[in-house]
Amino acid sequence: MPPNLVRHLSIKALGGTILVELSALLLVHVLDEYHLTLTQARERSRLTAHYVAHDLERRFYGIEQMFLGIEDLLTVLGDSPQARTIVEAALKDRQRRETDFMDLLVVDTQGRIRHWTGTGTPPSVTDRSYVTAHLQDPASQWFVGPPQWSKVHQGQRFFAVSRAFREPDGRLRHTLVAILDLQTLPRAYAEPALDNLQIQLESSTGEVYFTVGGISRPRWEHPSAWFGIDDTLGTTTAVPGTPLCVQARLGTDAVLRPWLANTAVSLSLWLLLSLAMFTAFRHIIRQQDRLDFLATTDALSRLNNRGHFMALARNLFTQSRRYDQPLSTLVLDIDDFKQVNDRYGHAQGDRAIQAVAHLLREHCRDSDLVGRMGGEEFVMLLPNTTVTGALATADKLLKAVEETPLGDDEPFSITVSIGVSGRTAADTDLESLINRADQALYRAKRAGKNRVEQLAVPHP
Repeated sequence: MPPNLVRHLSIKALGGTILVELSALLLVHVLDEYHLTLTQARERSRLTAHYVAHDLERRFYGIEQMFLGIEDLLTVLGDSPQARTIVEAALKDRQRRETDFMDLLVVDTQGRIRHWTGTGTPPSVTDRSYVTAHLQDPASQWFVGPPQWSKVHQGQRFFAVSRAFREPDGRLRHTLVAILDLQTLPRAYAEPALDNLQIQLESSTGEVYFTVGGISRPRWEHPSAWFGIDDTLGTTTAVPGTPLCVQARLGTDAVLRPWLANTAVSLSLWLLLSLAMFTAFRHIIRQQDRLDFLATTDALSRLNNRGHFMALARNLFTQSRRYDQPLSTLVLDIDDFKQVNDRYGHAQGDRAIQAVAHLLREHCRDSDLVGRMGGEEFVMLLPNTTVTGALATADKLLKAVEETPLGDDEPFSITVSIGVSGRTAADTDLESLINRADQALYRAKRAGKNRVEQLAVPHP
């Protein structure tokens, strides 16, 4: 078989393999997206129901604390002449601060309103369940009533939360009642109910208190019917300590519609993507690898170049500050590098840079970061390393560089000066840490070179 035919068949086989794999990946992707879409929708309804139930539990706890405060006030004032004025002022003040309260009541042992936030003659509430429940059941303490129409606020619905306070022998002393407005209360959940999500508060017997939001209904058969699932996705969560539960529902049609649109787009692009990958993906990967190398690596030393080093180092610095972990840096400079170039030639100078880079790689851990800052200067960032550990590393490097022979015809060796610095609480950016190490480097140069120096960190 001619070699060119073999190559053609090989290319076609490779193209067929890629096409099959892309088809399998696309199928897996579509199915995964389908399940993920439904899972996210169910999770959204679950979290919403949990949030509303938790918020209602918090509101009921606040009502309980308010009742205890009013009870303390009633106990202190007793039947004093100023009791009515002070108690009703306290009730009205709380009503003004809580928009959900339609009214607050103090009901006596006969079921009559003794104090309230309204004006004029209080209405009779002896027929209201939030009163009769405590009058008829000597053991009752808390009561959450069904939705009702108000006698005072025409055209408005409410539900009551009441608590009976009793004498030590069990006799009823009075009942405190919070009337919750079923017009204002649902507004607190209007935002979570946006975008095809319905929130409903109901009792265990099925009585609906309020419904927020709506579910869009399709004009045609909903996509969920194609997959044999319900047209709504819902979760019900009980409100602890009450007969109430919160139901959050999403319309399956609206949930799946974006997935269907994305699937159609994916299928339409499948053939073009397959053909493009068949002819270009290897070339693109090869070129991208070369570009990445040129963009991030110093060509001579094969270390991170300055820009890439600083980008990675800033992330390590931010992580060190966030978790209060030690971070140290070493700044190295080859001593008398110009003399090396002048005496042995630039080729030997390049070999000296490569030798130092090699030693830096040998003495660093996988978590350490090393880069060439330019010329004969290098920098090394050591995460989770104290200054003591950094000084030990610097001493090893100092010795290793001095003991490494260079040159062929005329052997020689080089030395380096190293500045060490550790991150302090006062360091707000990476540059301050490196600058301090750089200053320590200059001190090492002035002190005779081939040495390690560390600047003393001033006390704040």
